Amino acid sequence: MRFLDLSDKVKKMALSLKPVIQKYDYDCGGAAVKDLLILLGRNELVVDLYNRLEVNSIDGTKSQNIKKFFDEEKIDYVEKIKGTVSDLQRFLNRGYVCLVSYQAWGTEEEMDSLVSGHYSIVFDVDEDYVWLIDPTIEGVEVPGFGKGIVRQARGEFYKRWWDKGVAGEIYDHWFLAVNIVRP
Repeated sequence: MRFLDLSDKVKKMALSLKPVIQKYDYDCGGAAVKDLLILLGRNELVVDLYNRLEVNSIDGTKSQNIKKFFDEEKIDYVEKIKGTVSDLQRFLNRGYVCLVSYQAWGTEEEMDSLVSGHYSIVFDVDEDYVWLIDPTIEGVEVPGFGKGIVRQARGEFYKRWWDKGVAGEIYDHWFLAVNIVRP
């Protein structure tokens, strides 16, 4: 089966987004899901969304709560563990964006202990970079691009692309792909 390449439409939608910026150091998951809902054209108050996702200062946002919310709202998604950058690209080409959990900052030691977990939305992959909507970025990080847009070198992103849940479960190259463009 051949798919229509929808990656340009995904990029255009992502770059026109006025992203929700997280308010606390623990609500990146809620903010990223809100950005995803905006891309889907869905309106959900942040307070209601955070309550439904059970966002809190101890656990942040659990991935199982995100999946439960998507199920309740009948938002189709594909979950992948041990994904690759090529997997991300394949989904992007089919009109999806990918919610990822990764080590966004920190030293090598901090990354190895998985204490810098963060959610962002991958909306593009090119030969050099993985492009993300990052709910911590209040300003313009990459000149010529909008608020909240960041990029990481592909190799650096791949190295950081793992996280640990509050119960100790490891999210090894994990993502949730959500179709925002129906062909």
